[in-house]
Amino acid sequence: MTRHLTSFLSLFLAAPLALVLAIPRPENRIPSSETKAAGYAPTSIPFSLKAPEAECEKAGVYVCPDPNWTGHCKYYRQCMGSSPDNCMVLDGKASAIGPDMGAKCLFYKNAFCDDIGGGRLQLEWPGVADLRTNGWDDVVRSYQCFKNS
Repeated sequence: MTRHLTSFLSLFLAAPLALVLAIPRPENRIPSSETKAAGYAPTSIPFSLKAPEAECEKAGVYVCPDPNWTGHCKYYRQCMGSSPDNCMVLDGKASAIGPDMGAKCLFYKNAFCDDIGGGRLQLEWPGVADLRTNGWDDVVRSYQCFKNS
């Protein structure tokens, strides 16, 4: 009976010790000696693997909610090009639009920078001070700009 009691007590004391030993280290990486022996890489890397974002050439567009460059006007800058990422969405309340000098911008009546269901308006600097004159007042929903060659 004493032998069984000793075995039971040993097991009772050994189980918590095994749990304590199984708790992970507070460090975030594996020491280099263990890394080489185990054959896996450290979990923390001292440099970024993410490639730096490429700089893009940008064009700006001056947009006013009222004709003749009035109201609370805003200046938007976006990368030039036809990528969907370069599509700038507007609120559809523009009454005057002026692209930067050297840029050619295409304006659309939808928020997807395509001319399906509404056509497109091409503008260059200085733009249009009163979009009521060409039927584009309060309908521009998106645009993309390109370098004017």
